[in-house]
Amino acid sequence: MSDTPNPTELPEWARKELTEVRTEAATRRTQLRDVETKLTEITGQVQALSTQKTEAETRAATAEANLLKLNVAIQAGIPGGDIADFVDLLQGSTEEELKASAQKALKFYNPQSGAQPAYDPSQGRGGNPSNVPDTAEAQFLQWFANIQGTPLN
Repeated sequence: MSDTPNPTELPEWARKELTEVRTEAATRRTQLRDVETKLTEITGQVQALSTQKTEAETRAATAEANLLKLNVAIQAGIPGGDIADFVDLLQGSTEEELKASAQKALKFYNPQSGAQPAYDPSQGRGGNPSNVPDTAEAQFLQWFANIQGTPLN
């Protein structure tokens, strides 16, 4: 014989109670599946937001480091056109480390903006740089003397 009673052998009130309990259990199982689905969705959203937060923190840290490097380069007196290249040379993560790195890099820094190209003043003047006139007036006199055929030495 079976230990489980047959529902048809139960009294009416017991069958009604059993039906209600089974209906409630089915409702709870459906609710549980809904909650598990929502939990999975929320867990995915939390992971996505966590990833976004980490990426934002990384971008912020990089921006802060770049800003600190730019400030150090400006304080070192680097002109605007050369700052980006100079900043690439800087090493370190603290302001003190970056300043020390900037001092080392300044030893090799040679701004080319506005600099005159190197030239030999004696070129074309007989190889004697001491005869090179310093002023416009001296240059005119030298030119005039050369036309007359009498050098101004």
